[in-house]
Amino acid sequence: MRTLDSDTSTMEGKILLIGNHPVHQQQACAMLKQLGAQVCLTTHAQAAVDQVLHQQPDVILIDMPFPLSDENKTAIAIRQCSGRLKHIPIIALTADEMSDTDRSRLRIDGISDFLSQPFTSTQLQIVLKRWLAVSRHDTVEEENTSTQAVIDLTQLNALRKINPSSGDSILKKLITIYLKSSPGFLAQIEDAITTTDRVVLKRAAHTLKSSTANVGATRLAELCKKMETIAETQQITDASAVLSEIQQEFHLVARALETLLQETEHP
Repeated sequence: MRTLDSDTSTMEGKILLIGNHPVHQQQACAMLKQLGAQVCLTTHAQAAVDQVLHQQPDVILIDMPFPLSDENKTAIAIRQCSGRLKHIPIIALTADEMSDTDRSRLRIDGISDFLSQPFTSTQLQIVLKRWLAVSRHDTVEEENTSTQAVIDLTQLNALRKINPSSGDSILKKLITIYLKSSPGFLAQIEDAITTTDRVVLKRAAHTLKSSTANVGATRLAELCKKMETIAETQQITDASAVLSEIQQEFHLVARALETLLQETEHP
């Protein structure tokens, strides 16, 4: 069982580092080992999926060059894996000059979070601590197999009752649309926080809140409402902490909805 120790600078977890820049490799590996993580390294983005299947990491770090090349395709390929591997947190190590548009596209491709280079050991630790906690929660969820931990099925079951003969079809369409559109709204929220654009932040948080409530993800909807309130009250400095909560909860919600979608397709 992977563990985190918030009272020390070390943590346990298997980290797969994907990248072929020698300086970036050495720096990241040294930091990861200092933090107590087990490091696996692959220099070939095209072979990364095989490494994911073989190494079974807890978190993946991808060194994203600029302009983007094969690395963004790697995230898409990993998300096409089955089981827990499909939901492994993927953190992009990016260049400062990467545009908001590129970041938004990468979120849609399956990137969970970003860490701009150069970064400190403390910054790396903060990001890893966040996503190792998500990975650990995923493992517990696998053991307990509880979709209801993050989804209130009342809302979704109500859709089935509208038209019993096509209820599952409606449900499948709703979940598919939600999973496809939500990463874009998450990207808008992140970009709005970076640019302190309260208008965009409020609109994106409100839209994500509404669609999230429709799929029964109550806690995520509440977090989106909290973000919407932050935009309304102009306390945008508080937004980053709430964004981290939203990112983590969305990861769990997406995992639960994809499981439910598979059950709908193969009852």
